[in-house]
Amino acid sequence: MQEPSIGLLASAAGLAGVIWLIMQLVRTLMDAASFDRFAPVIAAGVGIILALAYAFVASSPGDGTFDGQAILQAILVGLFGGWMSQNVNTMVRRAAG
Repeated sequence: MQEPSIGLLASAAGLAGVIWLIMQLVRTLMDAASFDRFAPVIAAGVGIILALAYAFVASSPGDGTFDGQAILQAILVGLFGGWMSQNVNTMVRRAAG
């Protein structure tokens, strides 16, 4: 992985690592059965929020770069990043146990 930067939130692969770290914190707040059931949905939601935040912050005011296309792209990147983070979670769990 490259050096951490805010630009990682622009790609699903970079976002997956950040979401995985956040989900490890969420894991401590939930019981195991609930986490296993709802983790992909929570991860996708966190991914969408982070990707939308990056798209908003990366756009310059008044230049029109935060339009419908940017919003849709951020939603898709967030969804895929969230789902990818759960695959990382499964791989780490299998390797550790």
